[in-house]
Amino acid sequence: MRIICSTPLLKGLLLSSGLLLCAPTAFAQSTQPVPAAAQAATQPGDDAVPPPTPAEEQPEVMTRGPVHEAYATPVDLEPEAKSMAATKAPPAALKESPPAERPDGNQYVWVPGYWAWDTDRADYIWVSACWRVAPPNMYWVPGYWRPNGPVWEWVPGFWATNATRQIEYLPAPPAPIVVEPVGIAPSPDYTWVPPCYYWVNGAYVLRSGYWLESRPGWLWIPSHTVWSPRGYVFVAGYWDFPIERRGVLFCPVYVPPAVVVSTTFVFTPSVTVSFGFLSTSLFVAPRYCHYYFGDYYDPVYINIGIYAWCDRGPRRRWCDPIWDHEYWRHHRDPHWERDTRHYYEQRRDHRDLRPAHNYRDAQRQLASVPAAQRDSARLARPISEVARDGSSRTQFRTMSDSARERVAERASNIQRFGQERTEWERNPSNPVGTIERGSNRGRQDSNDNNRGGAPTAGTTRGNNTTRPTAGTGRDDNRQPTHTTRPSTTQNTIPNRGSNRDGTFTTGGDVKGQTRTQTTTPNYGSRGRESTSTTTTTWPDRQQVPSPPVTGRSSTRSEGSRQPSQPSYERRVPISSRTDRPTSSGSFGGSSDRGSSGTSRSSESSGRSR
Repeated sequence: MRIICSTPLLKGLLLSSGLLLCAPTAFAQSTQPVPAAAQAATQPGDDAVPPPTPAEEQPEVMTRGPVHEAYATPVDLEPEAKSMAATKAPPAALKESPPAERPDGNQYVWVPGYWAWDTDRADYIWVSACWRVAPPNMYWVPGYWRPNGPVWEWVPGFWATNATRQIEYLPAPPAPIVVEPVGIAPSPDYTWVPPCYYWVNGAYVLRSGYWLESRPGWLWIPSHTVWSPRGYVFVAGYWDFPIERRGVLFCPVYVPPAVVVSTTFVFTPSVTVSFGFLSTSLFVAPRYCHYYFGDYYDPVYINIGIYAWCDRGPRRRWCDPIWDHEYWRHHRDPHWERDTRHYYEQRRDHRDLRPAHNYRDAQRQLASVPAAQRDSARLARPISEVARDGSSRTQFRTMSDSARERVAERASNIQRFGQERTEWERNPSNPVGTIERGSNRGRQDSNDNNRGGAPTAGTTRGNNTTRPTAGTGRDDNRQPTHTTRPSTTQNTIPNRGSNRDGTFTTGGDVKGQTRTQTTTPNYGSRGRESTSTTTTTWPDRQQVPSPPVTGRSSTRSEGSRQPSQPSYERRVPISSRTDRPTSSGSFGGSSDRGSSGTSRSSESSGRSR
């Protein structure tokens, strides 16, 4: 059949339709065949490897944050309710498993991690577990978070002596009278130990500060008290190891919320903190009883209580054993303290010199450093790399999977021990009333005499508080009985700074004072009202179950035995007279009164060496 195109319009329609009909054929002929590798990738098999998990869904390894409390803790000389508080409840503890590489030796113990509050994120970060050589003859009591109204406060952990399996909870101690070093050290090998209050025969007695001879390979932790909701715990002084000999410290991590709530997630820390970096970028948070490391150089952190390790200005109300030990180790270098301070001031004034905040950025920062300087500039290293490094001071060995499971099980026992502490310190069957203490800072008279002696009982107020009598530090003849209602005031301690008017409520701050708890009236079957009253005296005791982390009775590390405890710590005056021990250990000398008001010396002679 032949079609005759009589018009130009009809010819155009036929031409266009022919092109459309031919287009699919032409396109199919121009298509390239799919490569065999791409076809195989579209068909998953048993050996298919998925792409890596996005970084936003993984824990972020941080090169800044708190140092594990069991690894190192500053000594707060004025313990009280902590100022650093979280605005929400902490999540459930993460499941942790140790890496395959571990330090070689049975003296190392795996101490599990815990949540810490990060003020920058306004969220929690996970303080990774650590390998720790426990101090000889000591056992670890973990800290915990406890609610206090709208916030959560951290109750610090502490090391206790193995011989003491019964914790004694005491009333609030008076503020220390002398903190600055007094007199001249007998030699550069001596360090200053600050004063401390001992609980003797129902009252606090002051043990004055003294000069202690330093021992190579050892670090002295002075006697101090630790705050808890149930009362104050006295920790006797003990010898510990320098930080580089205490074990392996891992970097903290930020865990995304989706990972936190996962029930199958098991965290294994793998990046360790370089001790060279730790010694140059160390900070102290005494109110939080923690050390910090990394970039906290901005002056804004001073407002929240995080101070530079080398900043001697505010370091008058706490003791930094690590700084004292490092100062002694470098006392033959007259420029060490100056160089350390200069290094800090440079990073404080120049933001581009500060270390990175996470391990990923730290690796990029390290790549720009010359190869010859990278070892000294390294912030953190994977533990697998540290274990292969023959120059490492610590020897490592590889654990089997079954051994790792046993270590993780022992770590869970430590967490349960911390939970038991939470229960016995908030148990209403062990009443301690409301413990508060007024700050004695800045309360000097015109002669620079400190008025913050041992608080004595005054007039009992309607709100169950008493006002201390300033000035003497002697026991009051009156022995009032405090009645505490079992309401919201029980077992609560206000935040730091909330009690600066000097008022306080105690369970007994003076000798022989008793504590009385009156419970809610009980109406029996005959309608008679009855009350049950429990009266106890200080100290309040708690039997401690078998602790899972204990230090060995003896140690031969580096061929040196543990030094004996100084006689100054065992010998306590029998009166509240502030006698000062001489360098030989005997008590005597001039009074400490008024020394707290003296001006600070210059940097070169600030430690009276």
